[in-house]
Amino acid sequence: MEAIKRLQRGATIGKFNMSKPKTYIEQVEYDKRSIPGPASYELDPANRSLKGGRFNMSKSKTEVEWICYRAAQIPAPGQYNVEDNVPIGGKFNLVSTGLALAANLKKITAFFMLLS
Repeated sequence: MEAIKRLQRGATIGKFNMSKPKTYIEQVEYDKRSIPGPASYELDPANRSLKGGRFNMSKSKTEVEWICYRAAQIPAPGQYNVEDNVPIGGKFNLVSTGLALAANLKKITAFFMLLS
């Protein structure tokens, strides 16, 4: 109610912001203006006489050479030290699972029920 009375007396309503904000590119340009470029730095006089370096000129291994190198690192079957007292074969697990035991119990119970 109060707001309506103020409007009737000639009060102004707020305005929308009519400014034009910077685009992303303009903002990046504005932010980066304060960062010095490569030409802004002075080189040390001792380093001015340095010439460009060289890249590694050695010949690297091919894929086949790498495969041969890795194969040479792995021991052959006859190079293992096998103990003579290793038991041959294994044992079967003779423990029944709970489900198998329950099924057998039902069968045994049913058999005794027939006998009685």
